[in-house]
Amino acid sequence: MTPAELWAVQHPGDDANKYATSGDYVGHWYEKVPGYSTFEIPNTEDYRTSIGGFRVLAFHKKLLQDGSVYYQYIGMYNMLLDKGSDEVFGFKPDKTTGVSPLQKFAKNKKISKIAECWEMENNNRTYCSFRDPDKRKDLTFKAFEMKNGQKTYKLNSVGSAPLVADSFEYRYNADADILDYIMDPIKEGDKYESEDAQAYMAENNVDLLFDTNDKSKNFDARADFLWSKYKNWEKACQWVWSTCTDLDDVKSQGEYVEVEVGAITWQPNTFYVLVDGEYVLDSSSIWDADTIYYNRSYDNDTKEYVYTNAHAVVGLPIFSEVKDNLYIKINNEYASCSNEPEFNDSATYYQLNNYTDE
Repeated sequence: MTPAELWAVQHPGDDANKYATSGDYVGHWYEKVPGYSTFEIPNTEDYRTSIGGFRVLAFHKKLLQDGSVYYQYIGMYNMLLDKGSDEVFGFKPDKTTGVSPLQKFAKNKKISKIAECWEMENNNRTYCSFRDPDKRKDLTFKAFEMKNGQKTYKLNSVGSAPLVADSFEYRYNADADILDYIMDPIKEGDKYESEDAQAYMAENNVDLLFDTNDKSKNFDARADFLWSKYKNWEKACQWVWSTCTDLDDVKSQGEYVEVEVGAITWQPNTFYVLVDGEYVLDSSSIWDADTIYYNRSYDNDTKEYVYTNAHAVVGLPIFSEVKDNLYIKINNEYASCSNEPEFNDSATYYQLNNYTDE
C-alpha cells in the first residue's frame, strides 16, 4: 500500500502534474478510502441474479532500475460480496417479504431447488484447471488407478468420496446436507441423521454411512450420489478440456495406442532359458526377441528352484520407468498405471499420444 491519499491512472514517463492540470484527466483521480463500508440490499423480491460489491483499484508496486518506485495500474475490479449476500443472488428468501425468489426461465421453480454454484477448492493443475488428473483423453470425474491389478477409485483427502470432492465444492444445492456428509463425514457426522439423508437412503435402499476402519464400505453409494450431483459441472469441464490442444501435456485430442513394454532390461549371464526341457543360464551375448528369459528363485517350502518369466527386453520401454504414462483399458475406461507396483504379464498397456495434424 502507498500512503498517498489520491490515485490516478498514469503511464510510465508521464508527468504526474498534468493529471491535476490537463482537462483530459479531469475526473480520473480516485480517493483512497481504507477499510470496508456497509452494504445493503433493500428488497430482493424481484431479483433473479445480480452482483453486489464495491469498486477497487489494483496496482502493482514495481522497483525501477534507477531505484525509484513505480505503481503500475492493473485495473479496476468489483470486489464482490457473494459470500455474505446470499439474498442478492436469489438463493434465499427475501428478508423483507420472506418469499423465495422464483425463476421464470425455469418454470418458476425455487432457486434453491435448481441452482448449481461451484467453488474451486484449489488450482493444482488438475480438475480446477479443467484438466484430467491422469491426463486421459476424456476428462471424467471418475478418477481411478490400478493397484495390484485391481481397478481402484482415487479418494478425496478424507477418504470418504471420489477425488473430485477435493477440487469442487457446491455452494448452493438442494441436497446440501447429504453432500456435506459425503464430503466430510467426520466433521459433518450429524448430517447423516438429517431428514434428506434418511429419506434418500430409505427410498433407494442404500446406506451412506462412512466407516473410518473400512473406507470402502458403502463407498459406491456415496460415490454414485456425488457423481449424480456433479454431472452437469462435469460436462462443462469436459468441454473446456476438449478445447485444449495447444499444450504439450494436453491429450484431449490424442489417441490411445497399444504399446509393448518390458519388466527389466536384458543382460547376459543373468537370466535362464529353457533348452530341451531344462533351465540353463543364458550365456549368449545378444538378446533374442523370440526367446523367453526366466528369473530363478528358491522356494523354501518345496526346496526347489522356481522359474518365472522375467520379461527381459532390449530396446523397449521398461515398465517401472514409463508407468506414469501407461494405461490399462477396463470396460472402455482407461486407468492410470502410476501406482501399479510391478509389471503385469497378462495386461495390455496403452499410451496416449498427442494429437497431430501432420
